[in-house]
Amino acid sequence: MIAAQEYLAAYVFQEFGAADITYILPGTLDWSLAEQEKLFALIGDTTPIGVRLLSYSTMRPVKTVSALYYETV
Repeated sequence: MIAAQEYLAAYVFQEFGAADITYILPGTLDWSLAEQEKLFALIGDTTPIGVRLLSYSTMRPVKTVSALYYETV
């Protein structure tokens, strides 16, 4: 997970010049886990990567995570 986050940060910096990014996970702070359905709607078909959203807004495989990344200003 850390390697994926570092890769994403480097990519976003290279492509968009965002030097500092942070993220929030559905189900943390004031962001309801049920909102994860909206993320899946944005992504579309996740079958090719083997991830599925269950009816109670958790994902399978078990250790799968989703997040919204944004530039820290």
